[in-house]
Amino acid sequence: MRRPVFLIFKECVHNIARHANSTEASAELRIHNEELILRVSDNGLNGRTPDAGSRASGGQGIAST
Repeated sequence: MRRPVFLIFKECVHNIARHANSTEASAELRIHNEELILRVSDNGLNGRTPDAGSRASGGQGIAST
């Protein structure tokens, strides 16, 4: 379980550094009701809204340019 959680965290940090144009970021890792919760946030650009950004393939991410 340690490696997948680390890789998810690493990808979050990478995305913030590369795409968010933020000046601050924070991370929280905790266990609540026997669930592992990882919360990563920043003060940068909002990369996706619920109604926009979906790819034609049905994915949830931002389309590459």
